[in-house]
Amino acid sequence: MGTYTIEDIVLAPREELTIEYTGYDPFLICTIARNLIRDILKVSGSSIREDDIRWDKVDPNSRWFYGVWRGIREEDKWTNMWIRIAAEGSFNVKDRVGSVKIQLRAHMYTEFKFDNPISESFWKMFNYLFYWKQRRQYLEHQKDIANIFKEQILKAYGIYKEQK
Repeated sequence: MGTYTIEDIVLAPREELTIEYTGYDPFLICTIARNLIRDILKVSGSSIREDDIRWDKVDPNSRWFYGVWRGIREEDKWTNMWIRIAAEGSFNVKDRVGSVKIQLRAHMYTEFKFDNPISESFWKMFNYLFYWKQRRQYLEHQKDIANIFKEQILKAYGIYKEQK
Protein backbone atom coordinates (compact mmCIF):
# COMPACT_ATOMS: atom_id res chain seq x y z
CA MET A 1 0.00 0.00 0.00
CA GLY A 2 1.38 3.41 -0.97
CA THR A 3 0.74 6.96 0.11
CA TYR A 4 0.54 10.17 -1.88
CA THR A 5 1.32 13.01 0.55
CA ILE A 6 1.23 16.77 -0.02
CA GLU A 7 2.72 19.14 2.57
CA ASP A 8 1.85 22.83 2.48
CA ILE A 9 3.63 25.41 4.61
CA VAL A 10 0.74 27.58 5.74
CA LEU A 11 2.82 30.70 6.40
CA ALA A 12 4.73 30.52 3.10
CA PRO A 13 6.98 32.12 2.00
CA ARG A 14 8.03 32.27 5.67
CA GLU A 15 8.54 29.09 7.60
CA GLU A 16 7.43 30.61 10.90
CA LEU A 17 6.16 33.66 12.74
CA THR A 18 8.47 34.90 15.50
CA ILE A 19 7.50 36.91 18.56
CA GLU A 20 10.20 38.31 20.83
CA TYR A 21 9.17 39.73 24.18
CA THR A 22 11.17 41.32 26.98
CA GLY A 23 9.35 42.27 30.16
CA TYR A 24 7.41 40.89 33.07
CA ASP A 25 6.59 37.15 33.22
CA PRO A 26 8.00 35.75 29.97
CA PHE A 27 7.12 32.26 31.31
CA LEU A 28 3.43 33.04 30.62
CA ILE A 29 3.50 31.21 27.26
CA CYS A 30 4.22 27.94 29.08
CA THR A 31 1.01 28.31 31.06
CA ILE A 32 -1.28 29.35 28.20
CA ALA A 33 -0.02 27.34 25.19
CA ARG A 34 -2.27 24.27 25.74
CA ASN A 35 -5.36 26.41 26.29
CA LEU A 36 -4.63 28.51 23.19
CA ILE A 37 -4.34 25.41 21.03
CA ARG A 38 -7.51 23.89 22.50
CA ASP A 39 -9.59 27.08 22.22
CA ILE A 40 -8.44 28.36 18.83
CA LEU A 41 -8.26 25.03 16.99
CA LYS A 42 -11.35 23.77 18.84
CA VAL A 43 -9.81 20.36 19.48
CA SER A 44 -9.88 17.94 22.39
CA GLY A 45 -6.94 17.27 24.68
CA SER A 46 -5.97 14.17 22.71
CA SER A 47 -5.07 16.38 19.73
CA ILE A 48 -2.63 18.49 21.76
CA ARG A 49 0.95 17.37 22.27
CA GLU A 50 3.60 18.70 24.64
CA ASP A 51 6.60 17.61 22.65
CA ASP A 52 9.30 19.05 24.89
CA ILE A 53 9.35 20.90 28.22
CA ARG A 54 12.65 21.84 29.87
CA TRP A 55 13.86 24.27 32.48
CA ASP A 56 17.11 24.99 34.25
CA LYS A 57 17.51 25.97 37.90
CA VAL A 58 21.31 25.89 38.14
CA ASP A 59 21.57 29.63 38.78
CA PRO A 60 19.57 30.52 41.93
CA ASN A 61 18.79 34.01 40.56
CA SER A 62 17.46 33.10 37.11
CA ARG A 63 15.46 30.39 35.35
CA TRP A 64 15.80 29.21 31.76
CA PHE A 65 12.89 27.44 30.04
CA TYR A 66 12.06 25.80 26.74
CA GLY A 67 8.81 24.28 25.52
CA VAL A 68 7.25 22.91 22.35
CA TRP A 69 3.50 22.33 21.95
CA ARG A 70 1.71 20.99 18.88
CA GLY A 71 -1.96 20.89 17.96
CA ILE A 72 -3.45 18.72 15.25
CA ARG A 73 -6.81 19.39 13.67
CA GLU A 74 -8.50 17.23 11.06
CA GLU A 75 -10.13 19.22 8.30
CA ASP A 76 -11.55 16.18 6.50
CA LYS A 77 -10.69 12.56 5.75
CA TRP A 78 -7.50 13.46 3.88
CA THR A 79 -6.25 16.78 5.30
CA ASN A 80 -4.82 17.71 8.72
CA MET A 81 -3.49 20.99 10.09
CA TRP A 82 -0.56 21.03 12.49
CA ILE A 83 0.36 24.12 14.48
CA ARG A 84 3.54 24.20 16.53
CA ILE A 85 4.42 26.69 19.27
CA ALA A 86 8.02 26.73 20.50
CA ALA A 87 9.22 29.06 23.25
CA GLU A 88 12.64 29.64 24.75
CA GLY A 89 13.48 32.22 27.37
CA SER A 90 14.74 33.13 30.77
CA PHE A 91 13.72 35.32 33.67
CA ASN A 92 15.01 36.67 36.96
CA VAL A 93 13.49 34.85 39.94
CA LYS A 94 13.15 37.92 42.14
CA ASP A 95 11.27 40.31 39.86
CA ARG A 96 10.13 37.83 37.13
CA VAL A 97 11.49 40.09 34.38
CA GLY A 98 13.12 38.39 31.42
CA SER A 99 12.77 37.61 27.75
CA VAL A 100 11.24 34.95 25.54
CA LYS A 101 11.35 34.05 21.85
CA ILE A 102 8.21 32.33 20.55
CA GLN A 103 8.04 30.64 17.16
CA LEU A 104 4.78 29.64 15.45
CA ARG A 105 4.78 27.13 12.61
CA ALA A 106 1.77 25.85 10.72
CA HIS A 107 1.68 23.01 8.20
CA MET A 108 -1.09 21.32 6.29
CA TYR A 109 -0.75 17.67 5.29
CA THR A 110 -2.93 15.96 2.72
CA GLU A 111 -2.58 12.21 2.40
CA PHE A 112 -4.16 9.82 -0.07
CA LYS A 113 -3.64 6.07 0.36
CA PHE A 114 -3.59 3.79 -2.68
CA ASP A 115 -3.07 0.10 -3.44
CA ASN A 116 -1.79 0.15 -7.02
CA PRO A 117 -0.47 2.55 -9.69
CA ILE A 118 -3.94 3.00 -11.20
CA SER A 119 -5.47 4.21 -7.94
CA GLU A 120 -2.40 6.42 -7.41
CA SER A 121 -3.10 8.07 -10.77
CA PHE A 122 -6.76 8.43 -9.78
CA TRP A 123 -5.84 10.26 -6.53
CA LYS A 124 -3.43 12.59 -8.31
CA MET A 125 -6.08 13.41 -10.90
CA PHE A 126 -8.73 13.84 -8.17
CA ASN A 127 -6.44 16.25 -6.31
CA TYR A 128 -5.59 18.24 -9.44
CA LEU A 129 -9.11 18.49 -10.87
CA PHE A 130 -11.40 18.59 -7.82
CA TYR A 131 -9.72 18.74 -4.42
CA TRP A 132 -7.20 21.50 -5.18
CA LYS A 133 -9.76 24.29 -4.63
CA GLN A 134 -10.83 22.80 -1.29
CA ARG A 135 -7.20 22.58 -0.16
CA ARG A 136 -6.69 26.27 -1.07
CA GLN A 137 -9.70 27.19 1.08
CA TYR A 138 -8.28 25.19 3.99
CA LEU A 139 -4.91 26.89 3.51
CA GLU A 140 -6.41 30.40 3.62
CA HIS A 141 -8.45 29.51 6.70
CA GLN A 142 -5.37 28.11 8.41
CA LYS A 143 -3.40 31.29 7.66
CA ASP A 144 -6.12 33.17 9.50
CA ILE A 145 -5.88 30.73 12.42
CA ALA A 146 -2.09 31.20 12.62
CA ASN A 147 -2.58 34.97 12.77
CA ILE A 148 -5.18 34.51 15.54
CA PHE A 149 -2.55 32.57 17.51
CA LYS A 150 -0.12 35.46 17.06
CA GLU A 151 -2.72 38.04 18.15
CA GLN A 152 -3.74 36.04 21.23
CA ILE A 153 -0.13 35.63 22.36
CA LEU A 154 0.51 39.34 21.88
CA LYS A 155 -2.66 40.13 23.85
CA ALA A 156 -1.59 37.81 26.67
CA TYR A 157 1.69 39.71 26.99
CA GLY A 158 -0.11 43.06 26.70
CA ILE A 159 1.67 44.20 23.53
CA TYR A 160 -1.09 43.77 20.94
CA LYS A 161 -2.20 46.93 19.18
CA GLU A 162 -5.59 47.03 17.50
CA GLN A 163 -5.47 48.06 13.86
CA LYS A 164 -7.91 50.79 12.90
